[in-house]
Amino acid sequence: MTIGLFHTRLIVANPVIGGPVLTLDLLVDTPKKRVSGVARVTQSTSPPVQFHADVWGDYSQVKLDPSSEGHIILSLAANPSGPTSQIAETFHLQGILGLDWASGFASYKSVSYTHLTLPTIYSV
Repeated sequence: MTIGLFHTRLIVANPVIGGPVLTLDLLVDTPKKRVSGVARVTQSTSPPVQFHADVWGDYSQVKLDPSSEGHIILSLAANPSGPTSQIAETFHLQGILGLDWASGFASYKSVSYTHLTLPTIYSV
């Protein structure tokens, strides 16, 4: 796992044509185990979805199986104005990623769209 501060872009999508696509542009601060960035949910089919919010949260590193290298447990929240805003949170995500932040599974919920299955996460 990278040490320090780094950027990652995660695409969370199901293989359904026209389904919602969540794009997360995240800045990861490994010493503080904090994450911040931007979340966008789009869907091209009816009804079209356009959701955008500032996102923040934290992560932890765990071993789910003693024989595995470990996983990242990611927890994010968001609203249109950031964590210090008085606006209610409009987005939540829970995810399990590989230590490389490049693949995994997530469930998320936003004001515009609820996606509670476990779509695959792709890193771009």
